[in-house]
Amino acid sequence: MSATTLRRVSSGGGYIPSIPLIWPPTNNIGFTGEINGVGGPTNGNGNGMSEFEAEARMIMNFDGILQLSAGNAALLNNLISGQTNLSDKQRMALAFFIQEGTWTSRKLGAGERAGVLNSYLRAFERLPLDVEDWEDVVKISSGRWTKKLNKKAEENAIAIFTVIYKRLPNFSNERDDAAVKLMAYGLRPGSRNMNSERNSLSTFFSIFNRLPRQTADWDIVRAIAYSGAIR
Repeated sequence: MSATTLRRVSSGGGYIPSIPLIWPPTNNIGFTGEINGVGGPTNGNGNGMSEFEAEARMIMNFDGILQLSAGNAALLNNLISGQTNLSDKQRMALAFFIQEGTWTSRKLGAGERAGVLNSYLRAFERLPLDVEDWEDVVKISSGRWTKKLNKKAEENAIAIFTVIYKRLPNFSNERDDAAVKLMAYGLRPGSRNMNSERNSLSTFFSIFNRLPRQTADWDIVRAIAYSGAIR
């Protein structure tokens, strides 16, 4: 399989061919406060910043050599299609996250990491730009509540919630809250339950009379599978 190897040019912009990156994962992380693998805060890393911030800075500050597989190059190109204002640094960060990931996101695989970025784009109507944005990307990949919120995304999720559960969400119920957050921001579960996902696919089909096709559809499937919300 062919590959695209990239190195960001320090002056003049663009990418030039180079040699593959060898990237060892670092940092171990503990999670607390989960609802079916989705939810609460994480421990810090002992150096004054959260694990999420450390990983976000690693993504944003990467300025080395990256070998992007043909498949992952296609994922990147699909993601940034129509995004005309991205800098080289932003493109490299996106490529790095898809190709290599971070310690907390590598379990997903490149295709699902690209899916996380698509969920972020859908929720916030733009791709990540700064450290706080990338913290939220890592949080989405780890099933954690994002720091930034988007009223429109949550209103859309509430509308879908009422279609699925035939009622409005009760935000004092942590499972209803989880369902809305899963649909609004595309949070990925800490661990997957394939039986739950198969059942949620059947539920999705019975409600919408079609299989999931888009990022938003799969975010709905995960909400049904992992939130624990009921009618």
